[in-house]
Amino acid sequence: MDLQTADADEILDGGVGKRLGVVDAPSETGGPASRIPLAVVTGERPGPTAWVNASLHGDEYLGPATIVALLRSLEPGAVRGRLVLSPTLNPGALRAMQREDPAAPADLNRVWSPEPARTPIAPVVSWALGELLARSDLVIDLHSGGNRFLQAPFSVYARTGGAVETESAALAKACGLPRIWAHRGSILDAALITAAARRGKPAALLEMGGEGKSEPAWIEEMAAALRGALAHAQIIAGQPRFLESYRVFHDLTVVRNREEGLWVRAAEPEADVPAGSVLGHVLDLLGREVEVVSSPVDATVVGICTYGFVPPGDYVAELAHTFHEEGPPG
Repeated sequence: MDLQTADADEILDGGVGKRLGVVDAPSETGGPASRIPLAVVTGERPGPTAWVNASLHGDEYLGPATIVALLRSLEPGAVRGRLVLSPTLNPGALRAMQREDPAAPADLNRVWSPEPARTPIAPVVSWALGELLARSDLVIDLHSGGNRFLQAPFSVYARTGGAVETESAALAKACGLPRIWAHRGSILDAALITAAARRGKPAALLEMGGEGKSEPAWIEEMAAALRGALAHAQIIAGQPRFLESYRVFHDLTVVRNREEGLWVRAAEPEADVPAGSVLGHVLDLLGREVEVVSSPVDATVVGICTYGFVPPGDYVAELAHTFHEEGPPG
């Protein structure tokens, strides 16, 4: 990246226009600072500040590609308020093409909680809380399954209670995806969107794609969902992508295998699977079946491992369950 390091205040608070730059954030390793790319589009008309983030997991590339597509298509005259875009807060993991930075292994979407029982907040997360979240009125976080996984499209919001939960649910619905995870007390309890909601800022997460790809059709789909949310927030022109009906689920079960071996999946994203149905088979290197992985509940598959080999205890499927139907906001 050729851009010279800039002051965060200069990029974030520089007034009307489109600004690109990299800023120094604290390093996870205690060594040289992490160079975080930032883009800001500030319109002439007053309005809220939306922070759109991507690639907290370094092997998820669809989010950064979508941010680039949005940035190229937007000029300040089309924006009301301010749009802050961070393609990654985890550049070490992105360069390594891994979920976590090998120099400082930590899942950066599980460390946004200030609670003492949680993993200590990473330095770059502390920086983002003070520099980006503090300036924001709403947050949209982009995810795409990683190298090993393929996701069904869905949006997520945190059930934190009060008006912010209602506003977060509306933001998630404005993305126009038919499945929504109304999350509480699970794997995202210390995630960015939950931290934002607890600070009174509506937040939604978008999940789709995967397999280490950023296919053009997926970029278009994620960009359309993102534009729907930004239109709902009245930051850009257009209409929210509200649907007549959503399948909202409260529970997501992560399924792991016991044995290592060759992985042969037997289910695809969006498949409805009854309890006991086969999700995949694990074979040894002579082709003998060593494990059948089955669904523990009646569910919809929202994520499935697509790698050909799994170590023991791998993350092979995500199952959504406890569904109910909801309409658009209001």
